[in-house]
Amino acid sequence: MALTITATVSKKVGKPNYGSEGFTLTVQSEVSNMDQVQEESHRLYLLLNESVNQELSGSTTGMPSRMTSSTTATTILISLGLSGRHTAAFS
Repeated sequence: MALTITATVSKKVGKPNYGSEGFTLTVQSEVSNMDQVQEESHRLYLLLNESVNQELSGSTTGMPSRMTSSTTATTILISLGLSGRHTAAFS
């Protein structure tokens, strides 16, 4: 039985004058057994976190960094699709 992992990383970065900029990225992946869940979840987190950071910094387009504040809120959501729904959220 294949298991579906849905991973989401969402970040919001503070900007001057009480503004903010955010980006959310979600992907799904399948694993063949429960033994692979932790490793695949970690791999997805690293991939998504790096992608979100690059998007917010503007480094994917060669633009100068737009991250002007050290205040960053991060939400990580990993869901494991089984017969019921099991979700773990981290902030």
